Amino acid sequence: MNRDMFFGRYGLSTWFYVDRSLEEALVRIAEAGFRQVELWADQAHLDPRKSPDIGAIKGLLRDLDLRVYSVHLPFSGMELGSPDGALKDTWLRLAGAALEYCAQLGGQIAVVHVSGGRCLLDEERRKESVRLSIAFVQELSLIAGRLGVRLALENLLQEWSQFGRTVGELAQSFPDQEVGFCIDTGHALVNSADVAAELHGAGKRLLEVHANNNDGVRDLHQLPWRGVLDWRRVEEYLVELEYEGCRMLEVCGTGHPDVKLDQMRYLCEYI
Repeated sequence: MNRDMFFGRYGLSTWFYVDRSLEEALVRIAEAGFRQVELWADQAHLDPRKSPDIGAIKGLLRDLDLRVYSVHLPFSGMELGSPDGALKDTWLRLAGAALEYCAQLGGQIAVVHVSGGRCLLDEERRKESVRLSIAFVQELSLIAGRLGVRLALENLLQEWSQFGRTVGELAQSFPDQEVGFCIDTGHALVNSADVAAELHGAGKRLLEVHANNNDGVRDLHQLPWRGVLDWRRVEEYLVELEYEGCRMLEVCGTGHPDVKLDQMRYLCEYI
């Protein structure tokens, strides 16, 4: 894959620079050659709880010639999927604000966690959790529709989600064709799900791929060619699907992000 094709297909989540300011993250990402980004809105960068300066961010994106492909909506500290229905207003307030930022910055996709929390629920409370999560996404979808943004529901790790771990489960709970999916390849691996089946199961509703790899046990968010998943095969699956969306590198940059960013140029050679 040549350089132009690589940067045409691949983007980078600003989560890679979660410990630095959004401004610094965007400058470094643009300097590396990326043209598409996912803006991280969970406890950093575009999180409404951080009161981001949308006007300044919009100007910087323009100056750097960066396109916002998507925004990852907040989820930490929100107890998404809790059977306590009183929390749904907070979910909608924070997620709705991030949706508005997404629209203002030209993004057309918002990645959503439909559930969260590590507590085990009995069957009755789990049913209520699922019901509230479905209602939350349905209401959020109405807000997104008014803003011209599509929701992409992410397959979640089984260790901390009440449901939504596979695309099949998501598709069954959310039949609305306007709601799409974001397949995180690393999550699928840890969940022992077949990555090819997940991608094919999403079909035309696949709006985004969170590209990362791991050892099949831990959610490491490593570079795509570092792990048990054969990334060349993933590219073949996506070509077979005629997928034209972004392969968004959701890679952990903790420790030495600048070194890892430099290493990403090898991905086009690997593929």
